[in-house]
Amino acid sequence: MKKNHFKSAVLIVALIMATSQMYAQQGNGQGQGNKKGQCNGYGKFMNIPDLTDSQIEKIKVLKTTHMKTVLPVKNEIGEKEAKLRTLMSAENVDMSKVNSLIDEISVKKAFMKKDGVKMAIEIRKILTEEQRVFFDMRMSSKKGCRKGGKGYGNSSCRGGGRGANCHNR
Repeated sequence: MKKNHFKSAVLIVALIMATSQMYAQQGNGQGQGNKKGQCNGYGKFMNIPDLTDSQIEKIKVLKTTHMKTVLPVKNEIGEKEAKLRTLMSAENVDMSKVNSLIDEISVKKAFMKKDGVKMAIEIRKILTEEQRVFFDMRMSSKKGCRKGGKGYGNSSCRGGGRGANCHNR
């Protein structure tokens, strides 16, 4: 009887250890996420079919100009969001300051969105009709990287994370 209890206990412990090991294994980094899984620096813009060398160069210039414009704004947003977290964690929260900071962040984010739309419109101007249809479908889809999403695993791009269906924006 004691042998049966001992064997049962050993079997239960072995099963628990085996199942916990299965859950502890790291994934292969595949799937959807926000962590820029397939990065070539220009993401969905470079996946447009039949781009000429001239179109690629023009898109690179537009994208680089956009990145130079929004980088300082993104940095300002980061600073303001850090300040907002500080204000919100205070003993006595000053709602007028919190609301003012939220408004400032919203203005900066609106500027970035408008500049991104301006860049997309400029890109559309250099595309053929077929390329524009493809581009418009990509722009309206929810595929691609989104800041703040969940991501696990490894990828070959900065930020890590899962990203088989993820393209740089």
